[in-house]
Amino acid sequence: MSTQSNAPAADFSLTLERTGCEGFCPWYSVTILSDGSVHYEGKAYVHVEGSRRETIPVSDVNKLIHKLRDEDFFHWEEKTDLCVDYPEVRITASLNGQHKQVLEGCSAPGKVLALAEEIDTISGTKSWVGNVPEELIQKQKGLQLSAQETRAERCHAARDPFDNQPMPEQFKIPDAPKTARQVSCFASFKKDSTMLDVVRKCGIPDQHAGSGIYIFVYYMDDCSTVTIGTPDLKRLAIRHVKEKKTTVLFNNW
Repeated sequence: MSTQSNAPAADFSLTLERTGCEGFCPWYSVTILSDGSVHYEGKAYVHVEGSRRETIPVSDVNKLIHKLRDEDFFHWEEKTDLCVDYPEVRITASLNGQHKQVLEGCSAPGKVLALAEEIDTISGTKSWVGNVPEELIQKQKGLQLSAQETRAERCHAARDPFDNQPMPEQFKIPDAPKTARQVSCFASFKKDSTMLDVVRKCGIPDQHAGSGIYIFVYYMDDCSTVTIGTPDLKRLAIRHVKEKKTTVLFNNW
């Protein structure tokens, strides 16, 4: 291979991020730079969590650059519509002043996912991502179930066949507050408020009891419940139920 083909691009970076789904999808990002530097950040449901660094041959970086050029990556159509409950795949590239970000959120076969697979292979992230260990899945389910049963049993809640659905990955934000136990926390949302806004203000729900749509349940200190129904995590119907009396707190659905 010629010296020129092994010379790093003057200005190149490529980032792949996989995040968010209804379940245990690997959540991580990897960035490749022109000199072959690889920076991996494992966030959840991966074999290796935290930061890792590696170096790959510049010739491998050039393979990615040639692929972007050959497939006219910087003119790909930008997709904005995503599918609920599917992992989001986001690819961001910069090359000598050109910049482009594309995403796929429906697990649909196509060039975005094909490029993501090639980035994973060339960067070597598969050894860090691995397969989600079965014991991790069972442990997470156990922790969720234990927390739900503790709160639900104290309040003598009726059992629901769907009350142990996993929480959406989007809820796993580092600055989420402790779960609110006062109704007032849920009474002042705005017309464009989403479920993520609720989590950022009032914490992660105690239960996800939805089937077909999302139904999130918060238990208050007095054992009344705040229930949030949403078809897409954007439109919300928030209700407070106490002693069989229902009060609508917010509705943009």
